[in-house]
Amino acid sequence: MFYNVVTYWHVHDNTVCPIEDVAKYHEANSAETARIVYNLCLALGVPEGDVRYMHSESKKHYWVQIYCGDKGWVDCDPSHAY
Repeated sequence: MFYNVVTYWHVHDNTVCPIEDVAKYHEANSAETARIVYNLCLALGVPEGDVRYMHSESKKHYWVQIYCGDKGWVDCDPSHAY
């Protein structure tokens, strides 16, 4: 589903567009792709305390971390999926 939604990466100061616009225009930045993955995790039943939306102001970048038991917190960066 994710690859059908986002087919073009864009940069606009990493502000977040409404998800309806992401789906309509098939484009997103790291803030939007991370938000999609975060919400998909919650929808799939990952407890809210085991997934977090991360941000680096210095790099102007967003990603998700998921708690994976013995492995600890694992970075999930959908903006680098291609």
